[in-house]
Amino acid sequence: MAGQHVLAIDQGTTGTKALVITEDGQVAAGRSQEFRQLYPRPGWVEHDPEEIWRSVTATAEAALHEARVRPGMAGLATGVFADRGELQRARKTAHRYEPRMSQARRDELHGRWREAVDRARRWAREEA
Repeated sequence: MAGQHVLAIDQGTTGTKALVITEDGQVAAGRSQEFRQLYPRPGWVEHDPEEIWRSVTATAEAALHEARVRPGMAGLATGVFADRGELQRARKTAHRYEPRMSQARRDELHGRWREAVDRARRWAREEA
């Protein structure tokens, strides 16, 4: 099965990497591209999902081109590591995505929510 390749995509926090790997495990080509970090307020980071998707397609196409592999002639290796839980849900009625929240922002909001719940519980015990 000579000439088989795998396209591996690593979509990270600040950018996307695409590698074309040969059947013997060698890197035939690779491309990377960063995307914008959006800071709606201090300590919060968001990303534009459509910009991320464009970076995935651009790096994949460029790596395949550099390796001289047609897109349909490579297997695709995917892995999802979402410790930040930044998976984006698409709406069925519109092609519109909201910026995705970073883990730091979610942690802050969760911390505020926990504080409010704890305050409410203390208040309820005091009133009882």
